[in-house]
Amino acid sequence: MTDTLFGHLFRALDLAIVERLSDGLFQLLTPAPVWLEQAFEAAPAGARASVDGAFPFLEDVVHQARAAWRPDGTPQSFGPFAAPVGDEELLLRATALNVEGRTLLVLERLQGVADARPMLQKARERMLEGEDLVRRVHALHPPAVAIDRTIASLRAAALPADQQALVTALYEANERLRDALGRLPAPPVRQRR
Repeated sequence: MTDTLFGHLFRALDLAIVERLSDGLFQLLTPAPVWLEQAFEAAPAGARASVDGAFPFLEDVVHQARAAWRPDGTPQSFGPFAAPVGDEELLLRATALNVEGRTLLVLERLQGVADARPMLQKARERMLEGEDLVRRVHALHPPAVAIDRTIASLRAAALPADQQALVTALYEANERLRDALGRLPAPPVRQRR
């Protein structure tokens, strides 16, 4: 297998291998995947960058990776974590390892099933919709109480039999409505800060 084949393979798999050099800079060992090109400004393999420059999202990873970079260290994975890369926020995983005395990071972009953010966003939207529905239902209680009072006043009034029958029908319908409202969930209790 040739180096270009490996380069195309890493790029196709959204993987990048960077080496941490003794001066603290990182050197890109594989062609940058599309998502990482902005960090290196489309630099070729061999380009150097600092954590502050190209990889500000790796500051914590670099700090924690020191154990994995020791000659006797074992590979250690970090993530998934959200990282601002260029104009996007991506979900990444980093694996730190020492290979033949070289301190390496394998960066992998997680997408599809591995990226739970769309699912979490959808769940959050559904939760907010549910809370909104509960608030709307709760807003029905004050008008229902006002209707109760009006019906009670009408029932106490001396009305002709035909109108009293209408008030009784209204009262029974309102009882069914109140029963249905009573079975609905109560609005969430707001915590005071």
